[in-house]
Amino acid sequence: MRILQLVSCRGWSSDAYWAARMTRELERRGHAVTLACLAGTEARVIDGVRREGVEPVTTLALASGVRPVADVRDLGRLRVLLEGTDVVHVHRGKEHWLAAVANRLISTPRPVVRTRHIALAVRPHAANRWLYRRATAFVVTVTEAIRGNTSPRSSWTLIVSPRCRAAPTRSGIARSHAIPRCTAGSAAGRTTRWWA
Repeated sequence: MRILQLVSCRGWSSDAYWAARMTRELERRGHAVTLACLAGTEARVIDGVRREGVEPVTTLALASGVRPVADVRDLGRLRVLLEGTDVVHVHRGKEHWLAAVANRLISTPRPVVRTRHIALAVRPHAANRWLYRRATAFVVTVTEAIRGNTSPRSSWTLIVSPRCRAAPTRSGIARSHAIPRCTAGSAAGRTTRWWA
């Protein structure tokens, strides 16, 4: 199987580590995997990915927020990458959106798998309902609390159980509870990661 992994971490984090480790393990099992990272993170992320034994590594702009010029360039590159891919695995919101849109621009869309490395519920607006209900084939969460979130205001209620699986990490097992977005983080609106 040909797998494209996308991760937009700015520094060496658990998201980057798990993306690198999954890539290495999938390669060890005989799959052809390409890992695409945030451009400009050679010292902070890509060197760590390579230390984990991952090659090839490519880069995309994956600019924060909506950046029309960079996003259009990334969509063009992703269209080409997706044509040579059987499945795309995304780890963060930016690449999730770009992969979902690029996937709609190719003749045969590929399954998009999303790993949510945080234990915050998905915001329940229409765009996220489309993203998780229509554009995503499978979701992996870090806790049962997120997978099992049945709040009527949650987008997770739109993901049927066969399309979502919890794979708690060591820390996730110890503290398997969702952090409501309204109380997470500081008064400035930052969110708290589930392992914090």
